[in-house]
Amino acid sequence: MEKSMVIEDFVESAPRIGKARPKAPPKQKIQQILVPVDPADDCGASIEYAIGLASMFGSTVALVHFYQEPYVVEGSLHPRNCDVFMRQRRKVFADFTDLLQKARDRYPKSVGYFEYGSGP
Repeated sequence: MEKSMVIEDFVESAPRIGKARPKAPPKQKIQQILVPVDPADDCGASIEYAIGLASMFGSTVALVHFYQEPYVVEGSLHPRNCDVFMRQRRKVFADFTDLLQKARDRYPKSVGYFEYGSGP
């Protein structure tokens, strides 16, 4: 049975200062590091940590955001083909795009995935 990889396999504690430092890069390559993000929250630390790991392994950083549109009652006053949440969705997408651009400025091998829709 093949042992699964965990982050602790690649990081050791530095003596006396209590911070982690990377070991020598392993023989196995991590191709992509997924970072779930929410542009409304502060996710900069998660992105920076992913960039640090990605630069050590030569990986791609993939920012992922899943946007769930608010629920609409069927008997609303808007016509059926009216997209009442288009402005809000565009704002969230623009914020995500800004976040992705900042990540690309720091680490060019960054990509983004933005998915949206209504609930199940």
